[in-house]
Amino acid sequence: MRYLIELDTIAGTITLGTFDTIEAARKYLAGTRGRICPLWPPVIAAADLIESYSANDLDKKLENILDSA
Repeated sequence: MRYLIELDTIAGTITLGTFDTIEAARKYLAGTRGRICPLWPPVIAAADLIESYSANDLDKKLENILDSA
């Protein structure tokens, strides 16, 4: 899986990446506030993700993506 980093700056959010591993993203982010975001392959429509009725439902949809990859 690949990852992006989001940094909140005074000027706004900056997105950095991509990082091939979570360890690489953590190393880059070390000592800085920010978010590590998994970069999911777009094999499921955004509307399907948004319409998830629970966190469990969303987890199942995302697991199916990883199982099929």
